[in-house]
Amino acid sequence: DVVARLKKSKALKREEILFKRKNGKTFWGELNVNLLEQDNNKLYFVGTIRDITSEKQVAADLSDSRNLLNKIINTVAAPIF
Repeated sequence: DVVARLKKSKALKREEILFKRKNGKTFWGELNVNLLEQDNNKLYFVGTIRDITSEKQVAADLSDSRNLLNKIINTVAAPIF
């Protein structure tokens, strides 16, 4: 749980989390947040969320391409030099 980890460490940096928008669609975000406590013992979260959905998609596409190329190389009967 993100809130429990934040309460324990007081800060989270570059946490990749799947968020949900108001319209119900999900997106991958990078969370940077600090927990602040004021004199009246109230806790405040201060931070940013950066949408990294396209970066995650590019990484997945690259992985798929590498896997395909490895399969092709491994199935070739004679190595090509």
